[in-house]
Amino acid sequence: MNQRSFLFDLRIFFGVGAAACALKVPASLGQAQVFPTHLTLTEAAPTSHLNLRNSSSNTQAYRIDLVHFRMDAQGNMRRLNEQKTFLQENLKYSPKTVEVAPGAKQVVRLMLPSFEGLTDGEHSVYLHVVPMNSQSEAQSKSTQKKVGAAMSLQAKIAVAIPVVVRVGEPKFGGEISDFSAALTSDSALKVRLKLKNSTRYFLTGDLEITGITPAGEISLQKILGVSSYVPERYYESTITKGAAVLPVQSPNSKAAEQRADDNQSADVEPESGPTLGQTLGSASLAEIRSVRVRYVANSESGVPFELTALTPVTFKAASIKASKGSGQRQTGKNTQPTSVSPGKSRST
Repeated sequence: MNQRSFLFDLRIFFGVGAAACALKVPASLGQAQVFPTHLTLTEAAPTSHLNLRNSSSNTQAYRIDLVHFRMDAQGNMRRLNEQKTFLQENLKYSPKTVEVAPGAKQVVRLMLPSFEGLTDGEHSVYLHVVPMNSQSEAQSKSTQKKVGAAMSLQAKIAVAIPVVVRVGEPKFGGEISDFSAALTSDSALKVRLKLKNSTRYFLTGDLEITGITPAGEISLQKILGVSSYVPERYYESTITKGAAVLPVQSPNSKAAEQRADDNQSADVEPESGPTLGQTLGSASLAEIRSVRVRYVANSESGVPFELTALTPVTFKAASIKASKGSGQRQTGKNTQPTSVSPGKSRST
């Protein structure tokens, strides 16, 4: 979630879109970098650290706070300014303010001295890194004023890094429910699902959505770092005809290529779906008969897991257009998706 106010941009690295977290690359903080983008403390490892690098040409000052955010059922995060939590009161970190020279790096260390008072499960707080006006900025503004330069607005970007405190042995109790996929009248594929969790340990993983056509499979979307800190979290994605796709080798394509090799015939062409670099056209969307979702634990998860679910695609009559060679399709009333059992889970 991004919360914007005048000259301020808050970036929180959790949930959908936290690709930096999953890819283990630094988070962007204007002309600075923060790494890692997720910290975990346990009773066996109660300390950790954060690297803050200034990649600008000016000395930059930063303020570091501990803040509390709460996730709602849609995955949005809301900052709470009520009474401080146990972690805000007891988590120790240093420094709280710092100036970093151009090209230099500052290490922020944190430690939880005692876990007493915390229940089994995972608890979260956020390390909030906020840029401040540095001396070099003040000098620069003074210079601009003297030479009559036009006033420029420069966005201040803050980053909130999740700190997860894990107590006890992690348990898994996740499932996928209420999974549906529908092709809308404007030729977009709308995918909805619910991530359910029956434990006090968070779900953190990567989500992949795959379309299944008569010719094979199309990887529609892969979202890195999808987290759920609540018992039920809804996820919705709209995939349009102009979206880029990732190639998935289909069994039909492999078989056709093998037949071509065996027959040494130039007129045998393999059946294939979109390839790397192509975009997903409306014809390709209309050919999708069902959608599979796969949710797999990433390195931040306390326990390995894999959830999968499959649902048929429902159609609206206005969006059905038979493509050449794809055969005629039924265009009557919308069919409802069959009931989908909770996503199959297995340890990996």
